[in-house]
Parts: sequence; C-alpha cells; structure tokens
Amino acid sequence: MRSVRLLVSVAFGLSLSSLALAQESTPAPDTVTTSIGTISLELPTNWVALPGRDGAIIVSNVDLRRVGNNYPPGTVIMQISNGPMNQLPAELRGDGSSAVAVLAAIAAQQNITTEVDEVTVGETTLASLDTSDERGDSAIYFLIYGEDKFAFVLTASFVKGDLAAETERLQAIIASIQSDIAAPIAEDALERYAEIEQGLTDEGFYRLGRADAPAQIIEISSFSCPACRVFHDSAFPQLLPLIAEGKVAFIYVSLYGIGSIPGGDLPARAAFCAGQQGRFWEYHDALFGWQEFGAFAFAPDRLIEGAKALELDVEAFQTCLVSDDAALSLEAARAYAADVPGFQGTPTILLNGRQVNWSPVPFFLEQVRAAAGD
Repeated sequence: MRSVRLLVSVAFGLSLSSLALAQESTPAPDTVTTSIGTISLELPTNWVALPGRDGAIIVSNVDLRRVGNNYPPGTVIMQISNGPMNQLPAELRGDGSSAVAVLAAIAAQQNITTEVDEVTVGETTLASLDTSDERGDSAIYFLIYGEDKFAFVLTASFVKGDLAAETERLQAIIASIQSDIAAPIAEDALERYAEIEQGLTDEGFYRLGRADAPAQIIEISSFSCPACRVFHDSAFPQLLPLIAEGKVAFIYVSLYGIGSIPGGDLPARAAFCAGQQGRFWEYHDALFGWQEFGAFAFAPDRLIEGAKALELDVEAFQTCLVSDDAALSLEAARAYAADVPGFQGTPTILLNGRQVNWSPVPFFLEQVRAAAGD
C-alpha cells in the first residue's frame, strides 16, 4: 500500500485508504468508552487501544502487542492524533482551515490524485482521502470538532475489503472522538512564589531567590525524567523556606530528551515561555505533576491548557513555543551541562559549584544549611 508521510507528527509508516461515510452514524453495538491521554472514544469491546508515539493512539481489532508485525487476515489499524487547530502547520491550515482544505493540501504534497470527500456526522466535520491500492484498503481522515479541535485518523487494513467490512464500527469510532484534556494546577500555584525574588542568570537560566545568596544551588534537570520529579517532590519543597529567607538561590538548567516520558523539547520550551510571562516556577511545578499522565504527559494541547490555567497570554505563549529565543535557551542549557565535570545525567545538583548527592534528602539539606550559614 502507498505510504503517506504527513507534515504533522501523526503518521509513522501506516498505509492508508478510504471508506465510504454515511451522512449519519449511530454507535456500534457493544461498545465501551476508552480514554488514553488526551482522547476519549467509543470502541467495540473486542478492539484494543494502545498509546503510540508523540501522543497518538493506536487502535486495532487485534491485540498488536501479541502479533507484532505479523498481522493476521482481517487486521484493521487506526492511528489517531489530535490537538488545537492553531497547532497545525500553516501550509496545511490554509485560509479556511476546513477539513477538506487540510486533506487537499496533504494530497497535493503527496501526489495523491483521489478526490477528498467531506461529510458531517453529528457535530463533527470529517474529510476522507482514499489512498488504497491493489494490496489493501487505507484512508486518511481529518476531523474538526469541539471548540476548534482537530484529529487525524489514519486507517489501514492488510487484506482488500477489510475496511469495508468494518464500516459501521469505524464510523462510530470516528464520530465519538472527544478531547479529554486535564492540566491540573496546584491550588496555591499562583501564590507559592509570590513573595520570593526571581531573576535570570547571565546564561539565561531562571533563578529563584537572591542572586547573592550564600548557598547557590544549580539543578540540571529534565521534565521528562522521573528521578527529577522525585527530587522536585521530596527535596525542592524543603529548600523553599531557605530560598525565601535569602539564604539559598536555586537555578534550574532545563535539558530535554533525557528520561522515559516522551515529549521532545516541548516541555522545556513551554517552561521557558511561561517564564517569559513571569510564571516559570509555577509551570515547572505543573510539568512535573503531569508526569502522572505517562506517555501523554506533554501532549501539545495539555501544555496550552496549562498556560490557560496559569492565566498566561496564550497567543504569546504559543508564538514563543516555536521561537528562536526558546531554542537558544535550550542550547545554552545543553552547552552548560556539557561543561560540568562528571556530568552523567539528570538530576545533577551543584552546590556552590560542587556536585553533591541529593539523596538521602536529610543529608543533602544538612550540606545546604551549612553552605547557607544556617
């Protein structure tokens, strides 16, 4: 089947095709509501949903964990990814941001000659693009739903005619997609740092506390790193009283790509951009808290919902996310970490320029108090 590569992070080698959509769709029998990350949808009870890469959901009528790449006859796979419309590349959005326009742009880029069809199912507008060939059926769908949300749905079967046999169920699944974003912010998030001095180092790293504090702590960290969350939850809160008293300055050096939680450089960029509006530390706390969402912790629309919850200028925040300023900040952090003797990973803690162990936490705090003259 023809391979289609999209300009957004939703396609990873699935071959795609089309299936005829009815003007109305009713839920398929024997369905259950499944939520993974930022999407909830109705699935037939015998279907399986798994997290994919970059926040996508992989849905299939067979358990792909058991079959690997040896798809049995009748296998149907759907890959779903969603987000706010303004996260689409400009070359896909065009002027109208219609479902048809988006798929027409993709068809032109990929030299696909089939026509784009559009129908409305409930409150969802869907466009479909046929990419079938002689070996099997495949399709790409683009949906606009909710408050200016989009979803890409890529479908593929590996025996000709399988998608047609699943038409009713696929219609029900596609029509049921909903955004299910949670971006929890601690109740005291907007007050926690209100009375603590903040600033930037010469390198552009965010600092909490007085620049001339006797104890200078530098944390080289990653929001994708579970061990960094342990430090944040166990040691960092106990430093705050010393920081508020002017005895400790705490500097955060934000790396990315280190740790088991996907997200690339987006969480580090987002924290930097929140800092541009004076909310770095509040957003830093939220990012570590969102690790509980696992593979979908740093889905783009969660990052934006978090900005809203922290009362940021969302338009400015989104512009900053793709800015050169954010990129330069991350490069400065990488260069800094590379120059630290013995640096091996995150979190690395420097106390007055000397690398120290932060665990056990009580012993670490004793060293900090001694350096602070407390």
